[in-house]
Amino acid sequence: DRTRLGPHSLGPAARFIVDHAPCPVLLVWPGQAPDLGTIPPPPHHR
Repeated sequence: DRTRLGPHSLGPAARFIVDHAPCPVLLVWPGQAPDLGTIPPPPHHR
């Protein structure tokens, strides 16, 4: 989903790699990135 920033902008395989990488990962957006206002709020902890 390239219309907004956040977890849904990565597919499952890419998300797994980013979450489990042993080193920092630089993500490059293909084209103009969406506005920061598209980042979803943090999840609610119960």
